[in-house]
Parts: sequence; structure tokens; C-alpha cells
Amino acid sequence: MPGLIMERYRATGETAKVDLELQVDEGAGAFRGQFVHAVSLFDADTVRRMVRHFEWIMDRRRRERKRTRVPDRGPGRDRVRSPRGRTRACGTGVVAGDTSLSYREVDIRANRLAHRLRRLGAGPDSLVGVCLEPGPDLIPTLLGMP
Repeated sequence: MPGLIMERYRATGETAKVDLELQVDEGAGAFRGQFVHAVSLFDADTVRRMVRHFEWIMDRRRRERKRTRVPDRGPGRDRVRSPRGRTRACGTGVVAGDTSLSYREVDIRANRLAHRLRRLGAGPDSLVGVCLEPGPDLIPTLLGMP
């Protein structure tokens, strides 16, 4: 993976405290990580395979970020648009259980969140965690991400 340097380094602990742990540290503009595992549960080949899977996930995420990065549009230009345009703004945009939201309501909620996140310092390259059950708030929340 371009830009990724992997090397072995000495484990921080003698024994694993859980079955499998990924320890990650950040420093000098880079991340450094290691898998710590219970040797009674995972052999070296299995852990190497997990490392390859992790590398694949990280590489895919990096490529997706490059492909989906949106330039900062500046204040007032980060409106979410209904996929069906203004003529369908009152049409149903989200249905979750007994709750439904129009495209306009989705737009309003998403933009309210987007502006709040901007005020808090989040921008196009920021990582923002979302922990929501599937429901009417999920789509506006995801659309409101910077």
C-alpha cells in the first residue's frame, strides 16, 4: 500500500489481556500499531492473515476517501439537495416505522447538523462518529456529515 510502512516492533506487554487486541499509537504524523493476541487461540499464520485483511481494509478506506472527498464549499453552500429536486421537496424522503420525513425535513435536519458540526470545528477531512439505531434520524445524520 503506497505510503504505508509496516515493520515489526517489540510488543508492549508480556501477555494478551484479551483474546485479540489491536493497539494503535499516533506520533510523528503516522500511526503505529500491533496485534496482541492469546497464543493459545491464534497461531502466527492466523494473525498474519488478519494483518493482511486489516491492510486491505485500510487501503480500501484510503482509496474511498480520495474518491469521495468533497472540497470545502464555504459557509452557506453546504445544503443537502433532494435527489428529486425542488419539485419533490414535499415528497417522502425517509420512512422508518411509523415515522416519515419529507425531503425538505431531511434537508433541514441534515443542514442543522452540518452547521453545528462546522461550528464545532468539523470539516470535510474530519472523522465524525455516528452511533444511531436504524430510524428516521439516521439518513439526515449521515447526509449532514462534513
